[in-house]
Amino acid sequence: MRKTYFFLTVFFLCPGYLLNSVYRPYVYVNKLKDFGLSDMGNNLVFVPGIYFLCMLVRNKPFSTYFVDVLLILGIYLCVEVLQLFDFVPGTFDFLDIVGLIGGAIVTFILSKKIHNF
Repeated sequence: MRKTYFFLTVFFLCPGYLLNSVYRPYVYVNKLKDFGLSDMGNNLVFVPGIYFLCMLVRNKPFSTYFVDVLLILGIYLCVEVLQLFDFVPGTFDFLDIVGLIGGAIVTFILSKKIHNF
């Protein structure tokens, strides 16, 4: 099971890093229309990446698989909302919230297939 967690962690976090550090600056510099992928792409893969990283380290959920995904989603949604009020550095973007929720849905689907909960 640890090999599966490792593969999924790398599968999600590496593209997330590339989306954030290579793709997003390229899109912004060249003023390309990408339908928001540069804004929400890293958030889309970040929730599953962090979830499977936690599973790789612990090899079991903190609570339940479902609650763990909701916890990770909740933390990042709180950070995004706090950015709206300038309590946390960064810029609020609605597409980030859409990406986080989409990432949580992907995580639920993959977890259900892996763990059959």
